Amino acid sequence: MARSLVSGPFSARTQERDGGLWIPASAWSFYTGTWTDTRIAAGDYAMRKTAADNAGQAVVPVSAYMLQKVGQDPNWEATYATIPGTTPADLAHDIRGFEIQSIDVVYGIGTAANDAHTYDAHQTTFANNVANAVVSTIGGTLTGTLATATQANPYVTRVTFGTPYVLGSNVALRAIVLEISWDAAATTVLDYYGAYVNYDYNLL
Repeated sequence: MARSLVSGPFSARTQERDGGLWIPASAWSFYTGTWTDTRIAAGDYAMRKTAADNAGQAVVPVSAYMLQKVGQDPNWEATYATIPGTTPADLAHDIRGFEIQSIDVVYGIGTAANDAHTYDAHQTTFANNVANAVVSTIGGTLTGTLATATQANPYVTRVTFGTPYVLGSNVALRAIVLEISWDAAATTVLDYYGAYVNYDYNLL
């Protein structure tokens, strides 16, 4: 059998647009309230809050599940050397790594309505002996409204990034989260199933 040897690295200039990633609510962090990993039925699982009149946050660890590319575009410092008489090609990547377009939040509200239900996306940059630097509302204007009313079946609410966000903006030591703020009534049954990240990507 013939063997082909290729010297890399391989690179792709343009991104793929079909990325999707499920982050189950069992991987989220919950602040305030009592939460239980609940099996509703076979293949149907949620983090369920014990009914109480309280408020807090549910945090989706987006960057923990996605690959980040760090630093300057390594392959295309400017342009490749070209054949005499031809035009130099601009071969810089359109994006590097994962670019978030939107996040679908899957949740349920039963028995009594939430008093409030909002969200924001945060980027935190870490450095030694320096205060953590937090930037909120990353991705430009975020659109989509989390429901507060009760509903027999789960909600799927899309949070759209007005400006698609490249994970960490290619800077090291950055964490990205979607923080959901909830305010439940005394008898509200609040379930979070997970979040589905819709993204473009270029890993080459």
